Amino acid sequence: MHQAGHEVIGKSLIEFSPLPFILPKESDIIFFYSRNGVKYFIAGIDNIPPVDFACMGQGTADDLMKFNIKSSFIGDGNPENTAQLFKEYSENKKVLFVQAENSKKSIQKILGNSKNHLDLIIYSNKKKKDFNFPNADILVFTSPINVEAYLNKYLIKKEKIIAIGNTTAEKLIELKINNFFISKNPSEKSLSEKVLEIIPI
Repeated sequence: MHQAGHEVIGKSLIEFSPLPFILPKESDIIFFYSRNGVKYFIAGIDNIPPVDFACMGQGTADDLMKFNIKSSFIGDGNPENTAQLFKEYSENKKVLFVQAENSKKSIQKILGNSKNHLDLIIYSNKKKKDFNFPNADILVFTSPINVEAYLNKYLIKKEKIIAIGNTTAEKLIELKINNFFISKNPSEKSLSEKVLEIIPI
């Protein structure tokens, strides 16, 4: 983006902090929604459990590989697609979903209730209240919580808006923001491409 002559300002509007957890002994698959899940999970355990590991998207799988842990399932970051593929992969297996305190549980909601699905809440993700943003032409939102935090403080004026995926888009609609774009894929690369579509080089 900088090479294209645009100034990029990145700020997280979420405060993250670890929460104590006890790792259940019986699970076949551990599923990670995000990189933060990987970060706080690894920090909170003594030994890597002998199970399969699954990830929402490639970025999360890449972070697992930093600890020499290979993912046996990697979704495309899209909840609908990932849930459908993961349903087939995890059939009749016990799945532990590593997640944040305020997780949307997008995969679990699509899969439906199952006695084989367990939650493991390992970190807190709270909206920031004390932050300032300069004026911008484009606002890029990477999570529903970021949307909530921003709109709690600022009104949308003439800015163009991009959502990283459907879950974030749903939050925008819920808050009466209907004029926005969605990146083709929930990735940083796809977000950059969408910005360049809106503001040509």
